[in-house]
Amino acid sequence: MPGGGGYRGILINTPGDEVQSAVLAMEAFGYIRPARTLRCEYFLKSAPLELKLQNLRRVGIDIKRPTYYDYLAIGKAFVMGQLSKEMAA
Repeated sequence: MPGGGGYRGILINTPGDEVQSAVLAMEAFGYIRPARTLRCEYFLKSAPLELKLQNLRRVGIDIKRPTYYDYLAIGKAFVMGQLSKEMAA
């Protein structure tokens, strides 16, 4: 699971670039766990939850099922807010 560091790529203003920018902003504001949970869900969409939790544990995020879904909801809400803010500007 990518941790979000290192390679940045070239932004060409695709919807994916906008989402990536929102997730990076989430991390910059201190929402590391929701950002990593959102990435985990994206990259391991069809994987069983236990595998997702195991991957998060590997990067130092030891959470249970209810917390996973709480962080996922926080991450989605943050990204939606960032995208809405960009659309309004």
